[in-house]
Amino acid sequence: HNALRTVCLAGRADAPILEEVVMNLEDHSRTYAEGGGVFVILLKDKSLTRYSALYAVRDTKLDLMAKLHGVGPAEVHGDMLVVSLKYDSGGRRFVEMNGAKGLPANACAIKLRR
Repeated sequence: HNALRTVCLAGRADAPILEEVVMNLEDHSRTYAEGGGVFVILLKDKSLTRYSALYAVRDTKLDLMAKLHGVGPAEVHGDMLVVSLKYDSGGRRFVEMNGAKGLPANACAIKLRR
């Protein structure tokens, strides 16, 4: 939630979207138990701050994710990833996970190939 509240959907204008996303997180946290309740944010710009969609990890071995909310493909596979990112709560920003293949367990956000 921190990354969404402080970076991707911070501010009054994004409050309605943030509320929808948080409701989706809560509603689906039990549904996607196979992935350990892991969710990732799809970012849509080079500044790594703009929210595009929220995905639930459905299969960690295959890096398979299903869209829960937002704009993006219905499913994402590991070979579609350009970069995986982790959230730096101290710096309130996303940081690239250099050298990561597929979706690392501690990834919080992703960018896709165009």
